[in-house]
Amino acid sequence: MIGAIDGANAGSIRLHEQLGFKEAGRCPEAAIKRGQWLDRVFMQRRLEAPGTVRTD
Repeated sequence: MIGAIDGANAGSIRLHEQLGFKEAGRCPEAAIKRGQWLDRVFMQRRLEAPGTVRTD
C-alpha cells in the first residue's frame, strides 16, 4: 500500500509511521500549493495475504 503525503505535513508522516509505513521515496518540489513548492513523500506498507502473519 502506498501513500503520497505533503513533505511538510509532519503529523501525517508520523501517523503513517505509527501504522507501519516506511518512507519509500521523496520527490522534491513536486507540486505547487498556494504559490509554494511542496515535496511529495511516498510512504509504503507491505500487505500480507489474508490469514498470514509477518515474522519480521
